[in-house]
Amino acid sequence: MINEVVLTLLDEFQEEPQLITVTDEDGIDQVCEVIHTFSSEQFGKSYVLYVPVTDEPIEERDIFAAQYLSGNDGSIEELLPIETDEEWTFVEDILNEL
Repeated sequence: MINEVVLTLLDEFQEEPQLITVTDEDGIDQVCEVIHTFSSEQFGKSYVLYVPVTDEPIEERDIFAAQYLSGNDGSIEELLPIETDEEWTFVEDILNEL
């Protein structure tokens, strides 16, 4: 009985993947899944790690990173490039921790 309750609660609180649409340099839209968001007080920016949605296992997909601006509801509103080598080092350190 307890196991059933725990499994039911886990199912209820399991989040749907957050999806974003990314437009590449050729103007082609790609649906991507957000795998992690985080902020940096040092840079005063928010960052997102994401992968293209495909049939491949997530471990086999390329991981992309960008800084982002959030909307009023906290959603990812606009992606921006990561501008400095220091920011890239910070983002890579977070990725390595994950």
